[in-house]
Amino acid sequence: MGWAPPPPMSHLKRVLVRATLGGLAVGIVLAIAWSQLLWKAWTDCQAGDPFTQTTKLVFFSPFVVASVVVAFDVPALLLGRRWPIAAAGLGLAFALIATYLWFAWLLNNTLSAPFHGDQPGICPGTVPPWWPSWLPI
Repeated sequence: MGWAPPPPMSHLKRVLVRATLGGLAVGIVLAIAWSQLLWKAWTDCQAGDPFTQTTKLVFFSPFVVASVVVAFDVPALLLGRRWPIAAAGLGLAFALIATYLWFAWLLNNTLSAPFHGDQPGICPGTVPPWWPSWLPI
């Protein structure tokens, strides 16, 4: 009754572990990037209380990371056995859509971010001049 090595991981389990770790890494990077983008927009427009805006970003960032992990895991679960590269690409596309929905839509439209007309600020049209025109607010 000696020590026995653990059984090898199945291919699907290995793909799911890689997708989860990849989703976690991409989720953290995307959450930080979107947080920095929104923080810069909020500070440049001098909109709202800085403490409140920081609290919103800190509170919602873990939800963004979790949604990106799910966005990576679902395609890996459905397609990962046969097409792991396609599953990773689809997961990345879902992750970008998920982070855009969390930050650009939810934070800006439902939590009264500075891009609404009733918020005081110094930006013309309540949109910072450097904000990309192809990215709707």
